[in-house]
Amino acid sequence: MKIIFLDIDGVIMIRPKRKYLLPSKFAIRVLNEILESEENIKIVISSCWRISRTLEELKDTFISWGINKKYILDITPRMCYPDKNIERIMDCEEWLRENILKYDITDYVIIDD
Repeated sequence: MKIIFLDIDGVIMIRPKRKYLLPSKFAIRVLNEILESEENIKIVISSCWRISRTLEELKDTFISWGINKKYILDITPRMCYPDKNIERIMDCEEWLRENILKYDITDYVIIDD
């Protein structure tokens, strides 16, 4: 299985000359093209959105943006590290450590701003 660790703010949600974030139609189209062109690919949400929303709520949000929820596999754990600059990387690393054999992960990419 291939995994996309996906951030939301700054990747899917952008701030186009406004004061509030909006989902980027371009980013969603590109993400959908990637998901539909690859076999056995899933998204693991690494965004801070995972802190205030359940996995099911996040799946519903992705559906509202036009992304099929079948591609959403999981969220990363929330670890606490003294250095906030590496926290999300370490969260992804921990998720991989726990799941690499379970899902037979062959490749992954982290998409984050």
